[in-house]
Amino acid sequence: MTSIQSKINPFYFALRIFTSLFIIGIGIFLIILFNHKMNAFNSNKGNYLWLFLGIYCLLMSIYLFVKYCIDLHSFSINETAIVLNKKEYKWEEVKKIELIGEDRFAGSSFMKVIKIECNDEIEIVIYDKFYKNISEIKSFLKSVVIEKGTYTILTPEKVYNTAIEGEYFESFKSYFSFRILISWFSLLCFFAVILNIQKFPQEEYIIGLFLAILFLILFFLQSNGLHYFKCSDNYLMIKNYHFFWYQKIYKLSDILECELKSYGKGGLGMIITTKDYNPKTFYADSLWDKDWKALITYLEGRNIPFKTNGLMD
Repeated sequence: MTSIQSKINPFYFALRIFTSLFIIGIGIFLIILFNHKMNAFNSNKGNYLWLFLGIYCLLMSIYLFVKYCIDLHSFSINETAIVLNKKEYKWEEVKKIELIGEDRFAGSSFMKVIKIECNDEIEIVIYDKFYKNISEIKSFLKSVVIEKGTYTILTPEKVYNTAIEGEYFESFKSYFSFRILISWFSLLCFFAVILNIQKFPQEEYIIGLFLAILFLILFFLQSNGLHYFKCSDNYLMIKNYHFFWYQKIYKLSDILECELKSYGKGGLGMIITTKDYNPKTFYADSLWDKDWKALITYLEGRNIPFKTNGLMD
């Protein structure tokens, strides 16, 4: 009997720890800033907003990490059942399996999940990003549990530059957006602080260093939303405006579906799900609606299903 055990995604686990520690750092910094202002004025009348924000950051970091640990299940699947938290759920007792579902994590943005609905009204939610072998899990569920066949996993072909030689690529990108301006502004602020940090008073030096790090992180976060796309008759290429060395290429025949998703305030991104059921999100806030519509038309014309979720109607 074939059995697959879930495996924790170490990169995502490290990211959750880093995020929690970073928020904790902000919280501690705000509390220190509150204490500094209290001492500076030699009074009990401090700016309590810094204290409240610091405590909020500490509590939020704890909540997010605890929520992650609670939703991080250890489970195994085989031909007859899924074993979760030492309890067995028979496949014959399952009403529905959704391989490409969505669920909101800790009140934040939606994440791709597997949803398993049991007859006793219990719903099992498995977050894709939490597990490094999610492709194996989904392929098993698709081929064995849903289709009642033999276990097969389809692996997308890794595409190298030599494979796309001679291909004509049509670009889908814009050169101006609010996110581009914010990223440039963040980078300018970083250099402005670094070049003038020696002029800061000694008691404000740590604050200046913290602001420089914050502006640099903001630049990288904004740059992560500046992808653009290039398409040919056989391939889809993803590039980034600022990270010019970044390049991801998909063979169109390996793409199961594409989906347009909104995030933040007006930001848009594309989720590409390959035939091994492995979704990857590329944020592309620099593209205008006309660019998205042209990209959607191009891919749909090459038999790639594209979900717009009403964002381009």
